[in-house]
Amino acid sequence: MSAIPKHRASMNKVDFSGLTNELTSRIAHDLNLDKYVSKNSRAPDGLSISIAKMTPEETRHVLEDFVEHHPDAERQVARLVLQHLGINKSVFLSPQVSSITNDSAGQIMASPTSSFVDLNESIPLKHSDDDIMPNLSPVSWLSEDSWSSMSYNDKLGFMEHLTNGKFRSEHIYEAQTRSIFYPTAEMFKHSTIAFGKGIDRVVLGNGPRRVLIIVGIHGNEPCGVEAVKLMLQRKALFTGDSSVKAKDLYENDNWKLPIEALFSSLTIEVIIGNPKALEQNTRFLKKNPNRLFDIHMICNDAAAEDEGYTYELQRAKLISESIRCADFVLDIHSTSADVGSFALPSSMDLSEQLAECLPVKYVIESLAHMTLDGGTTVDCAKLHFVPAICVECGQHCHVDIVARAAAVISAFLTMQTSERDSLACCNKHDKPLAMRCEYAERVQSGFEWLNQFPEFSFVPESTPVFRTDERGDVLAPEGGAFIVMPTSHPVDGEEALFWASAK
Repeated sequence: MSAIPKHRASMNKVDFSGLTNELTSRIAHDLNLDKYVSKNSRAPDGLSISIAKMTPEETRHVLEDFVEHHPDAERQVARLVLQHLGINKSVFLSPQVSSITNDSAGQIMASPTSSFVDLNESIPLKHSDDDIMPNLSPVSWLSEDSWSSMSYNDKLGFMEHLTNGKFRSEHIYEAQTRSIFYPTAEMFKHSTIAFGKGIDRVVLGNGPRRVLIIVGIHGNEPCGVEAVKLMLQRKALFTGDSSVKAKDLYENDNWKLPIEALFSSLTIEVIIGNPKALEQNTRFLKKNPNRLFDIHMICNDAAAEDEGYTYELQRAKLISESIRCADFVLDIHSTSADVGSFALPSSMDLSEQLAECLPVKYVIESLAHMTLDGGTTVDCAKLHFVPAICVECGQHCHVDIVARAAAVISAFLTMQTSERDSLACCNKHDKPLAMRCEYAERVQSGFEWLNQFPEFSFVPESTPVFRTDERGDVLAPEGGAFIVMPTSHPVDGEEALFWASAK
């Protein structure tokens, strides 16, 4: 094989000689190894850099080389191999729960007259009570990583707030016998320890189902962070539909379900995607972290160092590991457009059906995997066979944005339990309009809008939409379509809009 990657030599030899030619080709295609070869090979002697034109031996060599130089990829390849062999993901479970049958995976246990999805019966849990990630901080809902990163003085101040002055410094070293302390509104006024500042990750509960909530992966989208702050302060879940208002956050009757009621069923991890960007109120520092979950990006430490986005790559790796360990993922965002909330589920039946239970205006299937460069949190979850939903809660600065985020997060958490009665306060809303994304349009040189269209409006066939130097005037597709996420700040190479049709 003459297409030699430009990386340093690996310490471990990887051998995929046992894979059939067909399986090798499938795995190479799934990993999009054309991108790897074109970026990292010299391809002398006129060797084609297209995987499709390589011999099986050449393809196998590229696959082995890729994994040798990117050790994190070996697990991804193993999962893909097992997937193509028809082996259920339960092979990755701990012995205590691996006896769950394949027949139970992916089955939705829902009444025809109810939007409830019984998740505990739908997918096999990947964790048992003995398999929960240990948390040795003095506070049950604060991760050990966050605790360890705090200075001694910050720890003292943190615990002083939690215990109303009754905390003694030696308690810092008594993690093994910790009590359950709850966050207070006063604690989150402490500038060095507030969630989103000194704290970037919290873990609540000790239940067998692990759910992950990602907020603030873009620093100019703080609605999820603010919603989580309120939920921690209130120690409760918020009730609201897709038309919820900011004033509803101040009504005590909307905070009736104690979050503690979920702790026996769930282990809830909340992580801030990009804390430094959040502090600076900027979308990202050097690189969009929600494009770094592509396997080629997340394994490329050299490029991150050369281009200065090492910090954001580290955050992506941390989040990727949390996604891998989760049973369900929710990623909270906001947009530049003034629009109602909408959900983008991964292309898994479970994700799509649960998305239609959330308090949002629209559910758009397929779009989550149509970003032009891929590498989103939802893409990462799909690779690990973890159901996931991204929710755009509306315009960044909208007065109701935090209320919408709190309603979505609360409904999502409640639906993760097997207690049907607990859904009553979080599931009273009109069913969202469901659409299916058809394709995306890319911003190219000379891009300009020819007409302005409200988000989710139907654009009749042949209506002028935008123009570029290369394509000229671009018209709405045959039969017309709904316009989704039209950009207000066109950037060359990024998405201009998505076209969708009603289901």
